[in-house]
Amino acid sequence: MNSGQSNLGQNQSLVIIDGRVKDSRFLAQGVVANTQVYILSPHVDGMRQITKILENNPHFGALHLVSHGSPGFLHLGKINLSLQTLSYHSQQLRQWGKYLSPDPEILLYGCQIGAELHFLRQLHRLTGAKIAASQTRVGNARKGGKWHLGVTIGNLSTPLAFTTDTQATYSEIFGKAYTSKALRKS
Repeated sequence: MNSGQSNLGQNQSLVIIDGRVKDSRFLAQGVVANTQVYILSPHVDGMRQITKILENNPHFGALHLVSHGSPGFLHLGKINLSLQTLSYHSQQLRQWGKYLSPDPEILLYGCQIGAELHFLRQLHRLTGAKIAASQTRVGNARKGGKWHLGVTIGNLSTPLAFTTDTQATYSEIFGKAYTSKALRKS
């Protein structure tokens, strides 16, 4: 899904939502102003999809990645990005840094991704971006979630991509959605 805006510029945000996230269209409609949104196909390599989106829409100041996650691990389309796969995807991640603005920020909305600080440091090293993630669940409060990305590398200035109404009414969390058997196949 594309919100219809293009080439918004370095002070604008790009939100990319993994297509396996429940109610992804609801989230896409609930972003703050000056935000472009894409929903990844769950059947295609998410790294390739994101790299192509950034190549076609360069110079965003902030990249918000919304996906299911766990410590140091996020799902992007049909692939998983983790500490073990960062080196495999290092060329694409370096391209992200080139396509984003000169002082980029990447905000990771998956549950507990920030609990693995080494993963965040490596992502920062490869992209050159400031990074924000959470050590806790992200999403619906009744399911133990919060809308706070409290683990950061660098001083971020970008607010969350979702309106307060969206944060208050989203009914899910961005936790691990796959069995360990499915994760090993990636």
